[in-house]
Amino acid sequence: MVFLNEKYEITVKETVGYSINSTDNKYYDQCIKIIDADMFGHYSGYEMEVTSYENGEEFSIIVIASYCSKVFENSGILTTDIFYIILDNQIIKMNLQDFTYINYIIPNPYGTYYEIYNCESGFLVYGELELILLNKQFDEQWRYCTQDILFGENSLQLNEEYISFKDFEGNTHEVDWSGKQRKYEKAMPIVVTINMNSVKTPRQFQSIIKQMLCMPDFYGMNWDAYWDAITGLIALPDELRINGWHIYKSIQKDDAELFEKIMKEYNGLKCYKHCECIYNKYI
Repeated sequence: MVFLNEKYEITVKETVGYSINSTDNKYYDQCIKIIDADMFGHYSGYEMEVTSYENGEEFSIIVIASYCSKVFENSGILTTDIFYIILDNQIIKMNLQDFTYINYIIPNPYGTYYEIYNCESGFLVYGELELILLNKQFDEQWRYCTQDILFGENSLQLNEEYISFKDFEGNTHEVDWSGKQRKYEKAMPIVVTINMNSVKTPRQFQSIIKQMLCMPDFYGMNWDAYWDAITGLIALPDELRINGWHIYKSIQKDDAELFEKIMKEYNGLKCYKHCECIYNKYI
């Protein structure tokens, strides 16, 4: 990702194969560790190449950050001589004249954070599960959070009176600059219908599930893989209609009852949206 102004060009990219304390690492002018990699074990390395248009000098930095960190178009802010970048729940403020920096840690993180915006009252942080407004000293002013996944690249819209975005389920949120919700518009319910007239075996059932629920190519075609998918890889529809279920259940009782048990357990989890299963006796 490249950040530009009239004085600097900064290229930020994740490094591949960087290992702390290895003598085989590429040389960098500065190393910034914003996490204790020895304690956490997992980390990401981000390379920052800074070029000054005024004197042509280049300066290279390696930042050791949380392995959850991702850099997008709006993950950094470049002002005249200051560069801000957010890496998960940490914000680096760097002076590009002498490369001194301060590091702000967002307390009580809720999910992962990906973008930061410069606004009149401070900085707006956009994350996986919440929005946070900070003042210029990084003091928290308010949070707006929900159990829905908020973050979607290019989803956030900033207006003079409010902030708008869509969550993972397509619901529209509008929040004013004091952090109060001014609008919540639920997306139209998504309904998926599965016809079981030609399904005779558990393998065939898994195959039609993969197709109708848009499972990834690597889907394992078993109930363990199904559980992993619905709790971390895909979003289930609001309503799942299974036509001819009693026919399948009469010939594959154990498999059918296991599916019913999984869906009942899933719908008992408050951290995931409800998926109403309708078992229709006839096609």
